[in-house]
Amino acid sequence: MKKLILSLLATGVAMAGEWPFVVIRHTGAINNAPEVFERLMESHRRYPGACDEFWFAGGGRKTNELIAEEAAKFAAFRPLCEKTGIRLSYQQGLTLGHGASHDGPPKPGDRIFPEDAWQVGRDGKRMHFFCPRSPAVLAFQRDFTKTILTVAKPDSYWLDDDLRMGVSKPDGCFCPRCIAAFNAKTGGSWTRETLVAKLYSEAAREPVRAAWIAFNAESLGVFAAATRQAADEIGSPCRLAYQAVWSDTIYTGYDTKPILEALSGPDRKPVGIRPGAGFYVEAEPRGMVKKCMSVAREAERCRDWGPLVASVCYEQETYPRHVLHKSPGAIMTESALAIASGCDSISLYWYAHTAPEPVEEYDRFVRTLARSRRRVRTSSGWRPRRAAPAWAAWRGLSVLRLRRRPASTCANRRTSTLRALAFP
Repeated sequence: MKKLILSLLATGVAMAGEWPFVVIRHTGAINNAPEVFERLMESHRRYPGACDEFWFAGGGRKTNELIAEEAAKFAAFRPLCEKTGIRLSYQQGLTLGHGASHDGPPKPGDRIFPEDAWQVGRDGKRMHFFCPRSPAVLAFQRDFTKTILTVAKPDSYWLDDDLRMGVSKPDGCFCPRCIAAFNAKTGGSWTRETLVAKLYSEAAREPVRAAWIAFNAESLGVFAAATRQAADEIGSPCRLAYQAVWSDTIYTGYDTKPILEALSGPDRKPVGIRPGAGFYVEAEPRGMVKKCMSVAREAERCRDWGPLVASVCYEQETYPRHVLHKSPGAIMTESALAIASGCDSISLYWYAHTAPEPVEEYDRFVRTLARSRRRVRTSSGWRPRRAAPAWAAWRGLSVLRLRRRPASTCANRRTSTLRALAFP
């Protein structure tokens, strides 16, 4: 334990202030099961101090009325949470769309959007993703943000990683509005056809592709700026933040700074970022190392941006949710590696109401988290300014493990976490 603390101190440690240290993620469906949430809270009363904040999620292309109704359900959880010292945060999912989430005709409770709200693909066909420059989409984003901040009053508000280009998303929007804006920015005279031919031909694509990537980042910043504008218009003190994916999601931009600066607004309010994607099951330990390499890169460059980024929060995932994907001990190991990689906080995905599993498993997870946190003797806010060296990560792994026993509950896996990470 002392070795871990000293290794983090050696890299330069500061206090992260009001941002939480440990966050637990709950899916949006929990708002329709308050009796289940009450049972989950029993674990937190039994093991106080396990986490500082709950992360609730919602989203979609809903009407203001439906958004307010769902926000009120989340807000109803606040008294239970505050009794145990847990704050509430909200993450807006499906920002530009995910998979077929925005596909098809509107469902009951959906907001109606005009045709130019949608992205246009390189082939000229409409796609089922929002265009981040569409006035209708930006108006919707302002309305969505205001409703959540007014009704639910979360301590922090996150835009999810569907605010991106590339990686299961188009490489940009080729609608007439975006083509015109790109030409205005670059002084070009591109049409959709000529631009696509240049970007996707085997001939030299630079500097056009570089300009297109920078333009994409600017487009995503326009969407993020609408979120900041909404918060400022109602005078909300809520902290704004962005959940990213990999640090090299190239068509999103060369880095996440344009999005973060837009969320920061003209007053340059500090914002947060939650890097990390993938590594869903502990049976593939190399994925943990690969993921933390990307996270370390993101954390490093965020430190270079000075006071802009006030929190770098690791996203631990087990999706689609299944209790056997990762044991609590494996999650503690992963969390230690994330902290040693430069993160100052961790978000842990454990429970999904729509994926039935015994509440006792959640209790085991909270117990392990509370004990591991006490053993490290750290409080909300340890913040390394730089990613710790590799040897600090290995020391952190051994410190946070609760017991020396097999990390996995999966059948036929009897290898300990550290031994698995050694790649025998």
